[in-house]
Amino acid sequence: MQVQAVTQRPRLPNAPPAPAAGAPLSAEEAKLIGMRLLPANYAQIKANPALATAGQVGPFSPGASDPAKMLEGARAIAANPELVRLCRDLRKGDVVVLSINDPNDPVVKATGGPYDHTLICTSEGPPPAFIEAIGITGIQGDPSVDRVRRSTLADYGWAKATFRRMSPAANLPPAERERAIAAAIRYCEQQLGKPYDYSFGWAKPGSAYYCSSLAYEAYQVGAGLPWKLSKSAERDSVIRALDTMMDALEPDDRARLMSDASHLLTQWPRPTTEELVTFVVERVLPACGATRDIATTPEARKQLAVVLARLTSGEGLPMYEGAMRAARQADQASGLFGLVGLAFSWSCHAVAGGALVADLFADFLGAGADPLEATGALAKLAWAFLPFAEAVSAFVYGKDAGMTKAAGGVLDTTGWLKDNVPWVFGWLPSRGTTEISQRFVSPTDLAWADAPYQDYNVTPGAK
Repeated sequence: MQVQAVTQRPRLPNAPPAPAAGAPLSAEEAKLIGMRLLPANYAQIKANPALATAGQVGPFSPGASDPAKMLEGARAIAANPELVRLCRDLRKGDVVVLSINDPNDPVVKATGGPYDHTLICTSEGPPPAFIEAIGITGIQGDPSVDRVRRSTLADYGWAKATFRRMSPAANLPPAERERAIAAAIRYCEQQLGKPYDYSFGWAKPGSAYYCSSLAYEAYQVGAGLPWKLSKSAERDSVIRALDTMMDALEPDDRARLMSDASHLLTQWPRPTTEELVTFVVERVLPACGATRDIATTPEARKQLAVVLARLTSGEGLPMYEGAMRAARQADQASGLFGLVGLAFSWSCHAVAGGALVADLFADFLGAGADPLEATGALAKLAWAFLPFAEAVSAFVYGKDAGMTKAAGGVLDTTGWLKDNVPWVFGWLPSRGTTEISQRFVSPTDLAWADAPYQDYNVTPGAK
């Protein structure tokens, strides 16, 4: 196996502080040191916290040099035999994926899998130490997030979390294994301080990372060790939806727009309708080649915002909703009346399609838009946003949200019109299909990759 050589950039580690006398240890602290959950020199670190990171390149997580946080984390781990076992088993070069077992976690919803974060073990300690790219899953207000940093297991000693410890190089001969692990860790160390990749794969290679991309590239690029990933079109659907929208929008700076969109769609609390509409009108449209000539004046943008607010709130399609109720009733009766019933059902769907177009024009014209401009805006917005509107809305607001159901209903109608009246409505975009995104690697992709693994603190029902 060829291990890719990585040129080490010159860095200046923290200067070792002057030797410090050790602070007194409690019986509990001495016990935790014996369990390898606190550093062997914890007494000296209590007296001089700078010792904890001496000789290392940062940035560091808050728990890396704070004796109080170290003790708090060690206590949490000691109280959970599974986490104690994880600390005992961790080896340098292991990749750890974790799940907080929360189905509403934004990473879980975006990636369609149970795992939401990834770390790579750089030292067995004691206690074990890691490098990670931390962003979406970071704690708000923590100045060390949104970048690649060093951290400790104390930062992740949550009782409810499930961990999977993976050893990508485990099956190599001993000498090759050691070289691969050293190269992977060296690669991670070279990325310390680089920004978190909120574009999830569209940033310039090597310029930014998200958690699972850092661990994946550490072995794939840094060590030249291919990973056989377990990819899923269903799991990739939201990321693929954003990618396809970006293709249609033709943004000036794709990575920046993906980053801004990811920040908005994963924020908590969820973005309001007003925030979503403002983002589309003020941030997206002017920055994309396909939509730059839509609503070019402040007044036109104000008019468009009114229309989009009505549509996203479910108030903008009254004629269409009435026609769809009639179409659904006709569908139920079509089997009872043979060809006549089918013809009636067909006509009702056609009327619903016409009502949809009429509602949209009425919304635009009601907001004071020019008819010709309204026609162009409808077509461009439909092509850019409609195919995956249902998938993105389900991610942000849930499958049962009114906006999600409305988007699904519109896509059902446009699909019917496109299939049955192609000479009139063949221009309409189709519902987006789920495909595998090769550009994106999620924590769940890694968790189910072809590599030896061991699970810890598994919650009943978790995968």
